Amino acid sequence: QAAAAPVVVPEDPNAVDYKVLGLAPGSDYVSVQAAYEKLAARCDPRRFPDGSAEQKQAQVILDRVNGAFENLKKRLSPTESRFG
Repeated sequence: QAAAAPVVVPEDPNAVDYKVLGLAPGSDYVSVQAAYEKLAARCDPRRFPDGSAEQKQAQVILDRVNGAFENLKKRLSPTESRFG
């Protein structure tokens, strides 16, 4: 008797973006926006000395946070699809 093939559940294409923002997949737009604002403020490169390694690392993190937010905003924002 052959074993049944495992059922493959497609992963949410935005799962990585939710993870970057520290949210559970499927979180609503209000939660996404709040998490983004909190993270963007925490990793603002202007908080660190000019030219420091911390400033460079903060910029990399901020770029990633911005990218995740933009991806989720395109999918979740009710006005982005109409006016974006």
